[in-house]
Amino acid sequence: MTHKTDLLVLLGSRNSLFSLSSRLRTHVSREDALLKPAPDLLLLALEKFSITAAEAVFIGDGRYDRDASRAAGVRYIHLEHDRSRPAEGEVIHGLAELLNQLEQS
Repeated sequence: MTHKTDLLVLLGSRNSLFSLSSRLRTHVSREDALLKPAPDLLLLALEKFSITAAEAVFIGDGRYDRDASRAAGVRYIHLEHDRSRPAEGEVIHGLAELLNQLEQS
């Protein structure tokens, strides 16, 4: 299967941004705006990357991620670690599934 190659990827984690920040041209972190569930950090990321909410996808694994995404008007894909939980909205169970999920829309 071939995948689209025109994707802008932004990785974020409260655990790893510090080690990644020196390698990223542009980034936002929890120090830059109000924390989730406020949409401020997502809105700032949209502004910094010059993209619209309609062009963005937010992948998260928690209720606050979903709430922030909804408030910002950004598509949300839930990264569910427990396969036995019922799916709510778009769900992937690992990042390996992400490209296929993006292409289905």
